[in-house]
Amino acid sequence: MTIVAAKFSKGSLDVFGMLCCEVPNMSHSNLAEAGARALGTFTAHCLEAGLDVVHPFALDAFNGTAPEQERLPDFGRHALAVVVGNTRFFWDRFLDTLESEPERHADSDPLDRYVEERVRGACESLPIRATAFWAHVTHPRVVPIQRIAQVAGLASLAPSHFSIHPVYGPWLALRAIVVFDVDGPTELPTVRAGPCAHCSEPCMPPLRDALAHAERDSVPLALAIRNDWRAWARVRQVCPVGQAEKYSDAQTEYHYTKNKKCLLRQNS
Repeated sequence: MTIVAAKFSKGSLDVFGMLCCEVPNMSHSNLAEAGARALGTFTAHCLEAGLDVVHPFALDAFNGTAPEQERLPDFGRHALAVVVGNTRFFWDRFLDTLESEPERHADSDPLDRYVEERVRGACESLPIRATAFWAHVTHPRVVPIQRIAQVAGLASLAPSHFSIHPVYGPWLALRAIVVFDVDGPTELPTVRAGPCAHCSEPCMPPLRDALAHAERDSVPLALAIRNDWRAWARVRQVCPVGQAEKYSDAQTEYHYTKNKKCLLRQNS
């Protein structure tokens, strides 16, 4: 595992964040110099925005097995791609931006807009082309970001349909896939058995309960999750992996409800 450290300023403080890149020898011979430079620059911009998960992989690892309609454009080459996401580290950085730019509260979804702006800015800082595909955009097609994260070796799919990271557990938000017009690593990522392989599946009873309540209430699933978000959060909270990495109460509630009251610092 390669650990990439970056630093940014927050007020008068220097804050260090750690990015976990789990592709073998990513910074060495199997990634060309242009790709390594682009990855370093992009990663630093993302970390400054609080997007502290930037996981590089060879796009061929996904495109080589995906149905044609799901494959991502690769610039006609064996392209480098990254999964962009965040842990609980993101929340304070995002709230800092909302406090300094309060007009953002008027956006229909301030968080999604912030992520798009920061990832696009990171792409535009590069001397090469890059294309972002968003987890929250469902038209004209859905990007299967959870399956991509699994193929990339970042997080495995749980029986509860969460993506489970070996350190962060389910406390990981997958935001985007970015494809770069530069050659990726020559080695494909190794897909290992995930944390769920020998787990007793404590997530399943609360999941079944939450689904039963949604069916009983005869409402669309998205609405059921917002209305009964604590029951759905329980599915995530009982996972034994990443217990020390849980979101704050406000970050958890916003994740499920998009309630803008959660974006006020005193509620965090």
